[in-house]
Amino acid sequence: MGNRDILIVIYLIANWGVIPFWLLLIFLPNNQITNFFTQSIIPFLLLGVGYAYLSYKIYLENNILLKQSPLIVILDHIQDPQNLGSILRTSLGASVDAIIIPKDRACHLTPTVRKVSKAASEIIPVIVVSNLRNTVKMLQRNFIEIYACTGQADLSFFEVDFKGSKALIFGSEDKGIQKFLANEANEKIKIPIDSRLESLNVSNATSVILFEAKRQRN
Repeated sequence: MGNRDILIVIYLIANWGVIPFWLLLIFLPNNQITNFFTQSIIPFLLLGVGYAYLSYKIYLENNILLKQSPLIVILDHIQDPQNLGSILRTSLGASVDAIIIPKDRACHLTPTVRKVSKAASEIIPVIVVSNLRNTVKMLQRNFIEIYACTGQADLSFFEVDFKGSKALIFGSEDKGIQKFLANEANEKIKIPIDSRLESLNVSNATSVILFEAKRQRN
């Protein structure tokens, strides 16, 4: 059993309130405790609330970026907990490796998000960053292609090769992706829809594109 598996078991048991988190750690071998705190999957737990957030630098560098072909979702200031919960659920189903959200002006993991996600919030890594643009640039330096999903794009998502290392940016409910962030992407893509409809809900758009990515990557 690896660190990730051990952590998930510890987190779920502690979250259920059966055994205190600190007491569970005594069952870990010393080397695994060291790895747990120094490399790790979740550098800190918000035990009072029961949700886990990840240090983006540690987790991305030691886990996500070491994967052969990671698939990452970047959410640009999603504020509706129903949407975030649905996106988490879809992302888990589509084998997304991590979700990145900004620290400020965005919905985080709330009880509503957790309920809507159907436990996906307990499994899929949610990485909180202070600057989305810097994070995108860091991913690009690590050879991850960035796609901004926006109705203003010319390229249909049907024309995209989603195999390999990819990150997909989805914008907020009212404003979409910030222009400066969309301009950092390697490519802008869209879902071709009937001209009578202005746009899809962000959680619906995420589902459409992610499951096309999963189809290709399988």
